[in-house]
Formats: sequence, C-alpha cells, structure tokens
Amino acid sequence: VERARSSDAMRLVGLHAHIGSQVFSLEAFAEASKVVALLAEPFGLPELSLGGGLGVAYVEGETAPSITDWASTLRRALREVDVRLSIEPGRSWRRRLSRSTRWAPSRTSRVCAPMSPSTGE
Repeated sequence: VERARSSDAMRLVGLHAHIGSQVFSLEAFAEASKVVALLAEPFGLPELSLGGGLGVAYVEGETAPSITDWASTLRRALREVDVRLSIEPGRSWRRRLSRSTRWAPSRTSRVCAPMSPSTGE
C-alpha cells in the first residue's frame, strides 16, 4: 500500500478482494469484508471492491445467494467494524478510477458490487 501510494504512476483509491470462485457462503464474504475494511482503514482508502467469487447455481440442487442477500450480509458485517458503506455497481469502479479528482479519506467506504447477470443490477 505504501509503495503504491508513493508512486507518481498510480493513484491508489482502494482495495479489491476476491475470495475464490463459486462461493455460496455469505459468512465467508462477511469475514473477508471485515478484513479488507480494517486493512484499508489506517491508510484512509475510501474504496473497497468486495465483489468476485459469488456462486451461481449451475447444478440442480444448488442454491446461490442473491445479490440482495450478499449486500445485506456485507452491510451487517461492515457495521460490526464501524464502516458505513454505499454499494455501487461494479462498472462504476472503472469510471471512478478514470476521474481526476482527489479522494478524501473517511470512515465511509464505497463498495463495488458484482452485477447480476440476469437483471443488470
């Protein structure tokens, strides 16, 4: 983090976590979100990307969590470590990185969520 922050070639605004593929356990996402939020906090990084890895039910008998359940789990987990959040679609992460504005550190983190392939939400 310190190396990226001191670089003239990049602007570090946040951290991304991908805990694996086909993850159906919302509690795994809850624990990962706490770890990433607490890692980002001392550096004042305002953005967390906690998407990636949410399971999709491909096989009969599998049940995947919904995006709504995923977001509710993250909201609850991050409240436990006193981080407020606003959830934004994953595409906004790339747009935000291209802006030239500076980011002010705060206790509010923007969390970029994976988009639902069926609804685009």
